[in-house]
Amino acid sequence: MNSVWSAACRSLEAACRSLDADAGHAPAVGMRAIAMLWVIWFHGTTTTLITDLGEHFFRPVSATEVHHLGDNIKLAWFPSIVAFAGDTGVDLFLVLSGFLLGGMLSKELLRSGGSIDMVQFYVRRWFRILPAYASAMVISMLANPNERYADSCPSLWWSNLMFLNNIYPPQFMVFGPSCMVHTWSVAVEFQMYIFTPPLMILAYALAARSHGRLPLTPSYFLVMAVGWVACVALRAVHVDWLSGVSQPYTSAPDRVAPYLAGVAAAIAVAQHARAPYRFPGPRARAAAAFCSWTVLLIAALFGAEPSYFKQSNCSLSQHYFGEWRSVAFWHIAAGRPIVGLSAAYLLATSITGHAPRLESFLSARIWRPFAALSYSMYLLQYIGAFPWAPIFAFVVDPPLDTVAHADDLWIGFLVMHAKALVIILCTLPMALLNYVLIEHPLHMYGRHAARKFSSGVSSLARRLCHHGKVLV
Repeated sequence: MNSVWSAACRSLEAACRSLDADAGHAPAVGMRAIAMLWVIWFHGTTTTLITDLGEHFFRPVSATEVHHLGDNIKLAWFPSIVAFAGDTGVDLFLVLSGFLLGGMLSKELLRSGGSIDMVQFYVRRWFRILPAYASAMVISMLANPNERYADSCPSLWWSNLMFLNNIYPPQFMVFGPSCMVHTWSVAVEFQMYIFTPPLMILAYALAARSHGRLPLTPSYFLVMAVGWVACVALRAVHVDWLSGVSQPYTSAPDRVAPYLAGVAAAIAVAQHARAPYRFPGPRARAAAAFCSWTVLLIAALFGAEPSYFKQSNCSLSQHYFGEWRSVAFWHIAAGRPIVGLSAAYLLATSITGHAPRLESFLSARIWRPFAALSYSMYLLQYIGAFPWAPIFAFVVDPPLDTVAHADDLWIGFLVMHAKALVIILCTLPMALLNYVLIEHPLHMYGRHAARKFSSGVSSLARRLCHHGKVLV
């Protein structure tokens, strides 16, 4: 009993220390924290329009209808532009996931001479994603009555835990029967994990069979570039003018480009560590950085896909989807892939020392706990929104008439961002408990379990092969 207790205490202590641990590639830590906060801010502000400010959700409001404050905020576009572009944070998450796994698998391929322990890889990913996910689902079902409806978690939990909830049940955007609707991105990410080892092995094999004509690093870049271009082509076919996005919105093939850009960034960083390169030169790097920052600024103002911008009634939006329709088309088709490419480039330059100011900002110690808790915070954010309901009902709602104050956009702006701040503050303690008790301990155990399980599978395979030879 004492040994169990001491092991539990050591596990809790390790989890707490990891909240402020100096992780490798520190700029990635800062980007993860910013991505998580941006996504939660997006969900907090946009849901306020519907639940609190009377927006007629996702449909145009005619001049003869009564306009509520939420309708006018959506139509005005400004002053909530950056918050409404917060789903771009999902693309940043995908860049970071690709960067993490690309670096890890490329090292394993070099170390092993071209092979990857698939069993160990997938078991580790399973322990990294599923335990915290399952515990968050239980908390959601206990705390959120909406998750207990017959067409929600009681009937769809299996789709989530098999990472299929971005495919089944089919949805328009993210609307339809679902269990923890925001976790479609977890399914997308896990599906990308599945094909990453075969893709890396393919690139390694192409370089090995070229007999030196195609070096390893360019081979990786070639494979990732083909996948990136294929994603853009697929998105171009799937452009949906009604919603201003590529449909299906939750499809892994339509979302894979930022992930592949992250893998390519990891390869570039690894190559630079082995043999620092001078190309591109300072001017080329400055031009690429300028283009990357411009892309991210455009994404922050108009969205990685112009869904909310399309719903506004500003003259720029009308021109954009009128005579500038071809520009809008490529914004929808290539916006997210180019955002992923830009973020991956800036991440790589900050890690390799070519962007010291960005490196210093992203490596700041303040980002560490937010980055460590980012997964649990993402999972539990809608539970963190619950305390807002009484605050709104007793403090905000009595003096606020969404029709009488329909033109007071700054009032709506303050209400939206107050809710987002409440969500972040209330989600933090729940995420901390989920991280310390479930996510971190089982992630660490997963590393041991993956090695043990992989060893057992290898031993079983050898026995079966030996038995087969004996029979022959």
